[in-house]
Amino acid sequence: MKITISYEFDSVEEALAHLSPEAPELVTAPETSLSEPATTAPKTRKPRKPATIEQAAAPVVEERTDKADTLAPDAAAPASYPTATHDEAMAALRKTFNEKGASAATALLAKFDVVRFSEIPKARYGEFVAKAG
Repeated sequence: MKITISYEFDSVEEALAHLSPEAPELVTAPETSLSEPATTAPKTRKPRKPATIEQAAAPVVEERTDKADTLAPDAAAPASYPTATHDEAMAALRKTFNEKGASAATALLAKFDVVRFSEIPKARYGEFVAKAG
C-alpha cells in the first residue's frame, strides 16, 4: 500500500515550523525563501551562428580501420573469378540461405565487408558466386 500526503505552505518558514513543531528554533530557513521573487534574471544562451553553405555542404568522411585496405568493397574482382550478373549473385545468396541458414548467408556477406547484398560492388559478383559455392 502506498500513501501520499502533500502539504501547501505560503512560505518556507511556515513549512519548517509545521514539519518540526518540537524544536522550531533548531530549524532555520534558507537565506532566500521560495516565496520571494528572484532578483536576478535567468541566464540565456547565445543563439548559434548559422552554418555557411560551404560548411553545410561539406561531406562527412569516415575512416575505416578494419579490413579497408585488404578487402575494399569497390575493388575490382580478381581475374581468377568469372563474371556474374546481379541475378546469379542473388540466386547464390538465396541458395546459401535456404541450404545453410541465415547465419551462413550473413557470414558470406561479412566476407565482403557488407551487411546487405545491395552493398556488394557489381565487379565482385563473380567472386561472391564462387565463395557462395
